[in-house]
Amino acid sequence: EFPQRDELRFQLALVQFMGALEQCSQSMYRFGICDSRFGDLIPFLRFPVDVNPKAEPVTNIQLRQALADLLQGLTQTSATLASIEDPSAVKVPLRLGQIRLDLNGDGVASPEETLWRVFARLNRITIKESVARRFGLHLDVADVRWLEGYCHLLAALAETTLAYDTQRLFDHTAHLFFARPVMPFPFLHQTSSFSSIAEFSDLIAFIHLIDLPVQEPARMQSALLHLEQVIALSRRSWRCLLAETDDDFEWIPNPGQRGL
Repeated sequence: EFPQRDELRFQLALVQFMGALEQCSQSMYRFGICDSRFGDLIPFLRFPVDVNPKAEPVTNIQLRQALADLLQGLTQTSATLASIEDPSAVKVPLRLGQIRLDLNGDGVASPEETLWRVFARLNRITIKESVARRFGLHLDVADVRWLEGYCHLLAALAETTLAYDTQRLFDHTAHLFFARPVMPFPFLHQTSSFSSIAEFSDLIAFIHLIDLPVQEPARMQSALLHLEQVIALSRRSWRCLLAETDDDFEWIPNPGQRGL
């Protein structure tokens, strides 16, 4: 009974994880996140969505709520993974090249929203569709602990961001990332490209404005606990990896296995 139940829990966790990312991506599309080179360097602003021609105005509070919703999804996912009682019997096949997400929230998971295309855009690499569609994995115990640790890592980043008061930073630089941010300085929207002197100045201002006051100190303690879990789960994952004797479509191989 346990192996079947634990495999279902792992499958549920995968759905919860992708659902949390999908929901955050939809929020970013709704807020009109821009395709900027600078945004690609910042966690949670790297969602590969198209420019929304009907972007909604976005406030700092709304942006923080989207991040809080993502944190909730990550927390739910890690709790599901932690509830797996016998991960040694877990084996979940996954066709990454055939998974689609509704990144822009239009109710349709289009071919352009296939997970492998998202991966290629985020990492700026070229992948052939024929290769992607054949790409399959068999996720096992090591992957259970890897994903659990990854959720804690993302949660630590989210908690750390939410711990700080980001209103002043948003008021001065949100136009670098979003189409219609609600800011007290509307003239900042007049800049149009990273080649302009004005926007380059805004970029410098962004760096200097990362002197943020802490407004929710309890989140810093929570972030530390998440990071401690990352270390513990990383060690557990590697112990599981090194104990494996099969070679079955591995996501993360040990020295005696082949990686895909």
